[in-house]
Amino acid sequence: MDNKENVSKLFKIIDKTKYGMLITYNDKIKARPMTIANKEGEHQYLYFFSQFNTQKTEDILHNPDVLVTFTNNDEHMYAAINGRARLTNDKDIMKDHFSKMHKAFFEEGLDTPGIHLIEVEIRHAECWYSDQNTFMEFFEILASIPTGKTADLGEQFSVEGSQLH
Repeated sequence: MDNKENVSKLFKIIDKTKYGMLITYNDKIKARPMTIANKEGEHQYLYFFSQFNTQKTEDILHNPDVLVTFTNNDEHMYAAINGRARLTNDKDIMKDHFSKMHKAFFEEGLDTPGIHLIEVEIRHAECWYSDQNTFMEFFEILASIPTGKTADLGEQFSVEGSQLH
């Protein structure tokens, strides 16, 4: 599979999932679900809205290296993305990424005191992708038992941040 196809599949996983687990490292490893704020076609950064004075923003200021995971069990798509996070309150970038869905978390919209955007530059991604349904995956596993062959449960691939520019 070529790099362009890998990038396309990575963002298909992200677009179909919509929620990622943002994992930060400070004194402890902490994970929390976040709603993605990316627009279709954005392939270099991940965007998430947050309040500024939170544990996650404190963690990012202490150590900007993060992991973001996406899991879509229904469609058998998974991604783990290593990146470098930064906080921005650039109103133009925030306006470009704010949607009606974010209004549920930020009543005053972009005028919510302390609202910031977490921008994660993608450095490396590991992905697992299968277009088979659960029944076919189960069949693959059962068929592999008597033959001793490894079941074909889809593909695993990597995407480097340099492929996204």
